[in-house]
Amino acid sequence: MKPTQNRCLHLYFLCAIALIWLWPTACSDSGSGNEKAADSETVTADEKTSDTSGGAGDADGDTDGDSDTDGDADGDSDGDADSDTDADADSDGDSDGDADTESAWTNDTASSISRDSEPTADSNTESETELPTDSDSGIGACPSLSSYHLYLSKELGDIPEQASGIAWNPRTNTFFIVANLTKKMWQYDSGFKNVIKEYTLENMDFDTEGIVYLGGNRYAIATESNVVYVVEITESTSVVDGAADTTEMLTVTAPPPRRNAGLEGIAFAPGGADGEGTLFAVQEYAPMRVLQFPYTKRTPPYDALSAPDGDFKVDEPWNAETVLQGEVTDLADTAYDTTTDTLLLLSQESFALIRVNPENGDVRETLHLSGSPYFEGLTFFNGCDLAILAEPNLITLHSPN
Repeated sequence: MKPTQNRCLHLYFLCAIALIWLWPTACSDSGSGNEKAADSETVTADEKTSDTSGGAGDADGDTDGDSDTDGDADGDSDGDADSDTDADADSDGDSDGDADTESAWTNDTASSISRDSEPTADSNTESETELPTDSDSGIGACPSLSSYHLYLSKELGDIPEQASGIAWNPRTNTFFIVANLTKKMWQYDSGFKNVIKEYTLENMDFDTEGIVYLGGNRYAIATESNVVYVVEITESTSVVDGAADTTEMLTVTAPPPRRNAGLEGIAFAPGGADGEGTLFAVQEYAPMRVLQFPYTKRTPPYDALSAPDGDFKVDEPWNAETVLQGEVTDLADTAYDTTTDTLLLLSQESFALIRVNPENGDVRETLHLSGSPYFEGLTFFNGCDLAILAEPNLITLHSPN
């Protein structure tokens, strides 16, 4: 064997020995790598399982493992984007595909903007709107009017014309609306998606201007002839009869000095026993007046009562024409703020909403309105939210920040 061949054979044996020495280590490392990869895959799978089970990794708290596209904690399990968003460019949040009429709610320092959360639901039924009621909202004092912003503006096509007064019943979570000379009244769900019921008015002055909820099944309806009808409306009621044994007829003042210058709105400050308190009635103009008188429960059948005849006393603690001079020129409706014991007065001609001390008329604040030529009705609901009704049949809902 030549020296060269001897060296090659020697190198061959050295390589073989090295290969035999290193082979177990290489196989061991390779096996460890596979095990690590398997462990990694197991952790990933566990994480995915945790995500799809509605754990903390799922931002919407549902069971689809995906974040909802509507941006709210809806807690559903459909895996699809909720239909209560404005994906269809429907600004009212309902499912009709039509954008509601926009309206402005402005003051001297800020323009109206949409509230972050709208009182809408996927269903058009009132019960699914899930708005809080006065009893469970836990509200404190309602804030300044300047903090309110528009969040819903909608035309009420079910009312033929001249919607004039609005009331909120916190027990049923529904609104009641009266209109001039229609002999009708309407009950709406809390989101104004549906008319729940239509009522017929009989045996009363049909120039109905204002309505307020008193508690239980009792409502006070103010008419242009300066007569207030306290009526009972139950689930079975379809006709509201001004001559019924369950109806109280209260003549607040003598007939107005001129046509369409009588009572225009009514408010209620509860006090004492349930359903008792103080009624406030406003006369539109010629002259403007803010009247107040006690309301106490009586036993039916009710006799008609007349303040001019001395059956009950009506107070006018301050002269609205004098005190409100330079503020407003007419009074369209009123609402009592139970959280601050103040009175809100709505003016159609002056496009204004003012807050006053009911004892002396001292003006606390003024909010200038726009978006409708004829503001007619006003009520608080859900604590401090405000509903403002306007002709021709426009409803706007407002909430503080």
